[in-house]
Amino acid sequence: MYLKNKKLHIQVDIEVLKKTAPAYRSRPPFIINVAKKRLKTVATLLGSLVQHRKMDKEIKQRLQELEIFNNAAVDRELLINEHRKEINNLLQQLGRPPKYDIVE
Repeated sequence: MYLKNKKLHIQVDIEVLKKTAPAYRSRPPFIINVAKKRLKTVATLLGSLVQHRKMDKEIKQRLQELEIFNNAAVDRELLINEHRKEINNLLQQLGRPPKYDIVE
């Protein structure tokens, strides 16, 4: 069956393949082992690359979330600072000392 499939693929007579097949020499084991090691290395590198890209995506997403939180926190602090200034101004109008120390 294997030879029939090869015949269809390369358009060679099966009898010719049968006669020439015994002359084929297998690769030496050390070459096969080197090829296996290279394949393993490539697979490991590809796995690491995929993992690093996934981690990079997660880090970018978390950074974006932190930036949103930071902006909200800063806006909140600015608003609180404005309220404190307003309270201090109202207290001053009433002749009282300021309640809050405002840091600009």
